[in-house]
Amino acid sequence: MQCLVKQWTKMTPHAPAIRHQNKTLSYSELDQLIEKKVTSLSSQSHQNIPTIVAHPTIDTLVMIFACRRLGLPLSLLNPHENQSPLPLSTFDFNSHSNPSDLPFLLFKTSGSMANPKIAVLSYANFFYSAKGFIERFSLTSKTSWYLSLPLFHVAGVCAAFRVFYVGATLILPTSKDHLINDLQEQLPTWTSMVPTQLYRILSCAKSDKNLSQIHFMVGGSKIGSDLLLQAKKNNLKIYLTYGMTEMASSIAMGYYCIGKVLPYRNICIDEKGHICVGGETLFLGYIIDKKFTPTPLTHQNCFITSDLGSLLPDQSLIVHGRSDRVIIKGGENISLEEIEDAIYTVPGVISAKVIGKEHPEYGEIPIAFIESHPFDLHSLRSLIEKVLPPFKRPHQILPMPSYEGIKVRSSDLPTGSV
Repeated sequence: MQCLVKQWTKMTPHAPAIRHQNKTLSYSELDQLIEKKVTSLSSQSHQNIPTIVAHPTIDTLVMIFACRRLGLPLSLLNPHENQSPLPLSTFDFNSHSNPSDLPFLLFKTSGSMANPKIAVLSYANFFYSAKGFIERFSLTSKTSWYLSLPLFHVAGVCAAFRVFYVGATLILPTSKDHLINDLQEQLPTWTSMVPTQLYRILSCAKSDKNLSQIHFMVGGSKIGSDLLLQAKKNNLKIYLTYGMTEMASSIAMGYYCIGKVLPYRNICIDEKGHICVGGETLFLGYIIDKKFTPTPLTHQNCFITSDLGSLLPDQSLIVHGRSDRVIIKGGENISLEEIEDAIYTVPGVISAKVIGKEHPEYGEIPIAFIESHPFDLHSLRSLIEKVLPPFKRPHQILPMPSYEGIKVRSSDLPTGSV
C-alpha cells in the first residue's frame, strides 16, 4: 500500500491537503515536509520506538507519515501523559511479510501510568478503516474534514486517513477553545466529535443555520436522548458511531442511530452476548508490561470485547452495554450501564459516568458523576428517582470533574473523595 500522501502528490500535487487558519498546504508541499522528516529520522539511531506528544498540528501528521515510510512504529501520547521508552526489539519485524502489516501506531488504551496497556495498529488497519467508511459515505476530493478530535486518539488519526484516502482537505483547529468559531467560519463537509462537544455547539450556535450543512460523526460515549432531540430540532446531520481503538475507530455507523456494520469489519455475537469483532481493521495486539502480545482471537476468529450487543437481520448493531460493569449491592446484581442509561433520559444531562464504590454495609454502591446544564443536585435526584427503582439509585450524585482526552475514563474520577 503506497503512502496516501505520496499517491495524491503524484496525481494532484497542487490540491489542498491541509488548511490551518489562513494557510493552505498542498499535497506536494506536505510530501516535501514528510521527505524532509524522513531524511532527519534516517540519520538517527533508533533503539527505542519513536514517541511524540500528538498535538493537532502539521508536525504530528508529518511525523506519522514519515515513520510509515521508514517502517518505524510511532507512539502517540496525550500531552498530559508520560510513557517510559519502549525498545524497538518489542516487535519481531521479520514476522510480517507485508510492510503494511507492520506495527505502525501505538495508542495507550488503559492501565496505570507505570504499566499502560497499549494497542498496536498497522497501516493496513487505518487504510481499510478509511476505505470502508468512504465506500459507505462517498467522500470525494471536494470534501473537507474539520479535526476536532486529538491525534493521540485513534479517531483523530482516522479522520486524517479518510481525508487523505480521497485527496480531500483536512482542516486543523485554531485551538481547542475555538471549535464553534472554527466550524462557523470553515463550514467543513464533515467533522467527528464526542457528545460533550456537540452539546457545546448546540448551546452556543443554535441560531446558525449554516451548521446544518455539516455532517457530524458522533461517538466515544453514550449520547443523551435530550441532546439528540436538540440536534434534530436544529436540523443537524448526526451520524452515531460505535467503535474502539482496537478496530481503528468506527465499526458501525448510521444516521441518528449506530446503524450497520461498515465494510472490512466483521461482527458476531457470542453465546454470552458479547460483541466480537474482526476484519481488516482489527489491531495487531497489545503491549503490556513492555511485552507485545498478539491479538487474542477466540470466537469465530474474532476478538471478544467487553461490550454486549445484538445484530438485527439487516446487520444493524444494537449495543446494550458492557459485561464488566456490574456491582453487587446487598446481594443484588446491579448494572452500572443500566443506571447510566436511565440518567441519560433526564433532560439536560450531557454526560454521565457511574462507578462502583466499596461500602461497609452493602458491599458496593453506585456513585454517579453527571455533567448537566444546569447542575441542580435536588432536581437531578428528583428526576432520577422517577426512572430508577430505589435499590438502583446512585447513593451519591456529583458533578463531572474536568478530564483530558475526548471522553471520561473511570481513572479520571476522584473515587477517593466519595
